[in-house]
Amino acid sequence: MFGGYKKILFLSISILCSNSVLAQFIDDIGLFPDENVPVVQKEKEGPASLVVKSEEKKEAAVPAVNTLQTDTSEPNIGRKAIPLEKLVLTPDPLPEISVDLSDKKPVQIVQEQPQKPINTRQEGIYIPPADKTVVSPASPSAFADFHDVRQFDLEGFYLGMTPDAVLQMARQKYYQISKIKKAIPLFQTTHYETICRQSGIYAPDMVRACIRQHAQKNKQTYVEEIVLTKKPTRESFSFKFTSPATDNEAYQIIYQNRGDNSLNFTRPNLAKKLNRKEAFFNAVFNMYGYPDDSKELIWGTKEDAYMQVEMSGSAYDATIRLLDVGLSNEDYFEALDWKADQGPTDHFGFDE
Repeated sequence: MFGGYKKILFLSISILCSNSVLAQFIDDIGLFPDENVPVVQKEKEGPASLVVKSEEKKEAAVPAVNTLQTDTSEPNIGRKAIPLEKLVLTPDPLPEISVDLSDKKPVQIVQEQPQKPINTRQEGIYIPPADKTVVSPASPSAFADFHDVRQFDLEGFYLGMTPDAVLQMARQKYYQISKIKKAIPLFQTTHYETICRQSGIYAPDMVRACIRQHAQKNKQTYVEEIVLTKKPTRESFSFKFTSPATDNEAYQIIYQNRGDNSLNFTRPNLAKKLNRKEAFFNAVFNMYGYPDDSKELIWGTKEDAYMQVEMSGSAYDATIRLLDVGLSNEDYFEALDWKADQGPTDHFGFDE
């Protein structure tokens, strides 16, 4: 009888062991996963043993979606692979930094010093500070009056000089006198021409000789033009003067410095010409400053008195022109009044 109970007990134990082994196999292959109950596998002390957390500890557990971490050491493949929508890549936490606030000091703001520009004479190139905008200097005429070119002088010559003063300065500067032209005031010329024709002189040459004779007799001739030259340096001056009605003063001065026409068109000669041009304009700017009209290179104003600079020709001939427009206009009207004072007047005998 006891032998029958032993058989029954042995069969029961076998069935229980086979069920536990089967459950372990099903759980390993993930055939029926339970998402709500996390399973923690302890170290095996014997045949497959599983420990399931109780329902009371579910509150402390974090939802599985936010706690799943991937092990980068093994690929996420096979039957035990975690679905992609449930993967959460959690980065490593940042290290904690402790700040001691016991030592409270006022915050100091340090301003960056601007970069110092390089000295052009020592380093060769000017580099402006990076935080500043480089603005080219404006023309002086934008903020100041026009230049008074009557105060300008060209090698000692200036507007308003008399012929005697020009000749004296020419001797000091070693200029040769190439030309001295005399003239008769405009309105006096017409007056003397009338007198000569009334005396029976009609030939053009004889009329001009008669006009000069009357003008010299009355001391009404004046120096109209003087030309000075200096051949070694290819320089020349040309002066024009007003009539005695405005004291016979220089109202126009033209300075010319001719280039070397013997230079052919080679690269070294072209470099010489360009150096000549640069040296000329640098000398002008250093002497008289920036022009009032940078496009036409004019100092002063054409309405009154001005100076104009230019270079022309293949040899880069330099020219400086000084012109006093106001003095020239004044001379015209003064000569007109002078003619009225010197000429005949209408006479009516009954108005005595």
